[in-house]
Amino acid sequence: MPETEDPTKNHTRFVRALIDLMPAIVTIVAIPSGDTLYTNRPDIASQIHPDDLPTLKAYYESFAKLDDNGIIGVEYRLSNDKGEWTFLSAQGKVFLRDNEDIPTQALIVARDLTQRKRTELEILRLKRHEQNQSFLASITKDLVELDNRTDAIEALGEKIASYFRVPWCTFAELTEDETSVSSYGFNASHVPSLAGTTGSRTSGWPGNPKMTTSAGQ
Repeated sequence: MPETEDPTKNHTRFVRALIDLMPAIVTIVAIPSGDTLYTNRPDIASQIHPDDLPTLKAYYESFAKLDDNGIIGVEYRLSNDKGEWTFLSAQGKVFLRDNEDIPTQALIVARDLTQRKRTELEILRLKRHEQNQSFLASITKDLVELDNRTDAIEALGEKIASYFRVPWCTFAELTEDETSVSSYGFNASHVPSLAGTTGSRTSGWPGNPKMTTSAGQ
């Protein structure tokens, strides 16, 4: 039976084969340029999302002040074989220094977190949908139960302003002669009162000379 070769006798080949089998993306980059010196994913530099390039540039530059025990992370997007954008979470540390102890290379390992991101986005979507349904149910209840027009406008104005996180909500009404608009401003419950600061102005243009608006000052 032939003797099994000791993998340590060819350490470089062993390590490279091990890295190639890893699901993570392993990269060695030059510091601070970020030029790829080695990676187990071909053409990785050309697959990075353009909007994430400034973030990665700052990330590579940050290794200059990192000690040998330090690890820093970053998230960015990478195009896959289908042309879809995937989300990666990378962790890196200084891999090599020059004679003056200045970092010249960094070892970075990036893992795919696309599924986690999609799950988080779906949770946010469902939460937002639930909030929308609750909001619509609330204002529908006000419309049904409030017979007084002023009370209804006040209730709806506060809820709408609060929902959209704006200081107040304005309602506009077109008069019968279609020449003017009356507006009513209401403060949201979560912002400081603007009582006494709501004003009105009249402006016009040919064919619709009268328009009254209200706004916070």
